[in-house]
Amino acid sequence: MHWQNIPPTTLLRDYGSWIMPRLLCNNRVIGLLGLAEDPYQPVADANAWVLRHTDGHILQIMVQAPREVALVYHPDFQLDAAQVAAIHRRFPGSWVLTCHEDQCDSWERSARSLGVRDVPLLTTWLYQLAPHQLRQKPLPSDVRFEALLRFNKQIGRYIQGFMLDALQQKVDEEEARHRFGRQEFFGLLQGEQLLSIAAITRRLFHGRCLSYVYTPTRFRGHDYAGLTVEYLCRHIFQNPSMQQIFLYADQTNPCSNRLYQKLGFEMVCISKTF
Repeated sequence: MHWQNIPPTTLLRDYGSWIMPRLLCNNRVIGLLGLAEDPYQPVADANAWVLRHTDGHILQIMVQAPREVALVYHPDFQLDAAQVAAIHRRFPGSWVLTCHEDQCDSWERSARSLGVRDVPLLTTWLYQLAPHQLRQKPLPSDVRFEALLRFNKQIGRYIQGFMLDALQQKVDEEEARHRFGRQEFFGLLQGEQLLSIAAITRRLFHGRCLSYVYTPTRFRGHDYAGLTVEYLCRHIFQNPSMQQIFLYADQTNPCSNRLYQKLGFEMVCISKTF
């Protein structure tokens, strides 16, 4: 095996037929290479490496940024501990892996053996949805779905609730306001009462990535989160160029995983951040 360094600008031109089927579900690679719509820009000093077998077949593509590495993988190529150690020496920094669970487990075991213990491991399932997979459920007569155009304290509390529930992070109102300004938020409302929220967090050329799906405890059990995500997906798919919608779900949260599966999302791979 040998590594070949190539400019990121030539990655898709030279290896498009190999990488595109795997790239669609790897948001971090898309972000590092600047393949998302504005305002996302490529990382200026990102580097792309292709790992080839001696027979010329591509095994891995690594996209290296100053502090992290993202992986595009061949599903039949399984790394052993020595290979992971060699890659770690060549690509130091945090590892953001989006790949098959068995391969991620190999990376995790090897990372632990290399002494990578001071960074918490975040594990999420990556789900995707195509237009034909979306369920069709009507809204209750007294409930409406709409874009949330102006920040208020109620929205701020919901963003704070999501950050605490999903990521165990406490954020203040100012940070919640900042996050609101960077994303495109939508909500389910009953009169002036906000019931549930969701947001578009990344705009790809042929898809959207969703996050910030949150319903306060007192409103749970009425499928408000499901309706918010469903109607946000309907809104996105009104654009005929949209082919896929993606979102991440905490592997340890069975409720969110059941919700997305009920909506028609399919789990495509696991994402682990070291």
